[in-house]
Amino acid sequence: MWAWLAMIAAALGLFTPRVVGTAAMLLPVVLVGTWLGTLVVKHVAQRTFDIATLITSMLAAGALVVI
Repeated sequence: MWAWLAMIAAALGLFTPRVVGTAAMLLPVVLVGTWLGTLVVKHVAQRTFDIATLITSMLAAGALVVI
């Protein structure tokens, strides 16, 4: 399904050179983040993760309201 959506987006011209360049530049960061996440998930309690996620979401929402 994602392949079809990507093909439609490409046909509509949504993948500009700038978008593709940014995605390529961020790919290593995504891969490292995924790898670190798989290591950390074994050592963090679910409750701690839930609280950290909630606090991070509130901070991000607050930043969007202020900006």
